[in-house]
Amino acid sequence: MKRAMKVVKRNTLFFLLFTMIAAVMLCLTLFLSKATCFMALNPVHTPALALVFNMFTFLGDGTFVIALAILIIVTAKRHRRLAYLIIISYLLSGIAAQLLKTFIPAPRPAVFFHEHHINYYLDTFAHSRIGWRSFPSGHSASAFALAAVLSLYTRRKTVCVFSIAIALCTAYSRIYLGHHFLTDVLGGITVGVLCAVLSFLWYKPIKRTIIKPIKNTLSGKGLRNAPGTSMTTDV
Repeated sequence: MKRAMKVVKRNTLFFLLFTMIAAVMLCLTLFLSKATCFMALNPVHTPALALVFNMFTFLGDGTFVIALAILIIVTAKRHRRLAYLIIISYLLSGIAAQLLKTFIPAPRPAVFFHEHHINYYLDTFAHSRIGWRSFPSGHSASAFALAAVLSLYTRRKTVCVFSIAIALCTAYSRIYLGHHFLTDVLGGITVGVLCAVLSFLWYKPIKRTIIKPIKNTLSGKGLRNAPGTSMTTDV
C-alpha cells in the first residue's frame, strides 16, 4: 500500500483529474438509464465528426501504443524505461479487459437497443461492433493506461493535462462511434489507470526476470556467458 501511495504522489494532479472525471461518469450512470445516457452523449452526428473520432479511437488501439513504445526505444535510449512501462501497462490493461469481457457479458449499444425494442438508430451502428463483449472498453483502458504512465513518468503538469484530455477524447470516441456505453468507458478508464500504477510497482521484478534476459539474449551476452562456452577462437 505504501508503494502504491508513493506512485500516486508522483503526480497528484493526474489522479485528482481522473477522480473528478470518474465521479462525473459514475453520477451519470447512477441517475440516468443506459439508453438515456447513451442518447444524451450522442446529440450531433456528422461525417466530419465521425472522421475526427475515428482518429481519436486509433490512439487507444494496440497498434498505436506498441508503435509509440518501439519509437521511444529506437530514438530515445535514455527513456527506454518509459517505453517498457507503456508496454507493461498496455499488456496488463489488455489482459484485464479481456478477462472482464469474458466473465461479464454485456451487450453492445446496437444489440442493446435491438434487444430492448428501443427505436433508436445512429449512422455509426452500421460499422460499430456487435455482440456481448462490451464491458469494459479496451480502447479506453489502453488510452488511460498510456496517459497515466506518461503523467507519472514525466511528472509535468502540461503533459498530465494534455494526455488526460486526449485519453478522454479517445474514451468518448467509443461512445460516439457506437461501440460502448458510458458504463463500459468508466470500467475501461478505471482498469487502465490501475494497470498503469501496477506497471510502476511491478517494473523492477519484470525487468529483472523478463526484460533483462531478453536484452541479454538479443545482444548475445546470454550465449557468451553460458556454462561450457569458450571465449577463445581457433586459429
